Amino acid sequence: ASLISVLVEFVIYATLATAGYLSFRGGTEQDFIRNYPADDWWMLVVRCLYSVPVVFGVPINLAPAAASMMALAGHWSPAFARQRSGSSAELPSGAWWSRVAVLALALGSCALVALCSEAFADVIGLFGACFGTLICLVWPLMIYIKVMKNLHSRALSTVIIAALIGAALLGMAAFVEQFFSFVS
Repeated sequence: ASLISVLVEFVIYATLATAGYLSFRGGTEQDFIRNYPADDWWMLVVRCLYSVPVVFGVPINLAPAAASMMALAGHWSPAFARQRSGSSAELPSGAWWSRVAVLALALGSCALVALCSEAFADVIGLFGACFGTLICLVWPLMIYIKVMKNLHSRALSTVIIAALIGAALLGMAAFVEQFFSFVS
């Protein structure tokens, strides 16, 4: 049932994308909102409605990233470490403010990039390159080295570690390139 729903969703989105592209041809912008005139009232409504999920979605999506940053920082600073039970109610004194600071830093950096950028796709691409590299490559590398490295032969673990490091470096290079193209 879930495969059928994914296929139906794919067909609908592919049809909409094809019709949208055929409407504008070579003038199609990556950010679909830029395909319409800025003084169009309906597009102003669309922009306002489009901002609602961003305003509510960013904090919801950043909360796990901030929690991961807190856990990662807990390895280096006791102010970020949780008690053995793992309950957020039993954080050491000062850790609550540390959590708020990490989340505020993440939200503030997202807001700053969004305010400095006219293109929503740039913001998504920049944060996707940053967080995607961390979540999909760097943290799994750290977990593999700490937990699973000794479960494989030395040759296999070397290949896995080298592949993850190479992919992480490529992801970081993409982030740096995208950041400099965004700034300039």
